[in-house]
Amino acid sequence: MARSQDGKAVAPLLGVLAALAIVVAGVAIMLQMREREQRLARERQLELVTRERDELQTQLASVQREHSRLEEDVTRLRTELTESTRRLAAATEERETMARSIAQREQELAQATGQVDRINALLADIRKDRDDLKEKLARASSERDEAQDQLAELQETKSQLEASLRDMSGTPTVELQKVVVGDRPQPRAMKAQTAPSVSYLSSDVSAGAGALQEDAGQVLVVNREYDFVVMDVGRNHGLSVGQEFQIVRGEEVLGRVKVEKVYDDLSAAAILGESYQHSIREGDFVRSL
Repeated sequence: MARSQDGKAVAPLLGVLAALAIVVAGVAIMLQMREREQRLARERQLELVTRERDELQTQLASVQREHSRLEEDVTRLRTELTESTRRLAAATEERETMARSIAQREQELAQATGQVDRINALLADIRKDRDDLKEKLARASSERDEAQDQLAELQETKSQLEASLRDMSGTPTVELQKVVVGDRPQPRAMKAQTAPSVSYLSSDVSAGAGALQEDAGQVLVVNREYDFVVMDVGRNHGLSVGQEFQIVRGEEVLGRVKVEKVYDDLSAAAILGESYQHSIREGDFVRSL
């Protein structure tokens, strides 16, 4: 009977224990399931973090590459800036040099223009003087022809008088002096040797004054119509009217000229007859005799 009562008392206890075991097992299962869910959540989070880390590493590598490229670009830009600065300095210096060269060319042009003006004035004076000379030579030629006619008449008269004297006395006792026509041009046949020298320029003649050194001047203009040259030497170089010079090219002597008009830095000289006047040209040198 006692065992039966003990068995009845144990049965509820076993039921309670079984229920507790079931509850504990359920709690354990729930805890496992929660832990499993938490573990899965942590794994997903870890995977997400790993993916983000990989993306960040990729972005970091891209940023580093971009940084390297930017550094290369900065270095290249610095090099280009240095080169541009150097080129700018060179261009500035070249511009200043060109400005100085332009100023010098303008000054030279102004001087050349002044020289051309002086040459044109000199040419105008020479043309006027040559025209006056031609007119004088024409008048002299007319007077010479008249003088030749008068001389022929006088010589004929002289011959007649001498013949009359011989007839009167048998032998000539009186010989007429040679007829001389004062200040008349000489016959045409003697013109080339003894024709008078006509000076139609206003400068003074000073023989032998201020001789030039060899090749000290150059021919600027050759006028073949009136047979004269313009030289780039003048009174400031010691020239005076009447001096004669050689025109040379290298070792070849092309002829001689005679100074007829003198300015400060220019002079005009007539080409003498024995010169190769058609060979003389601008740029030939002037040499003192």
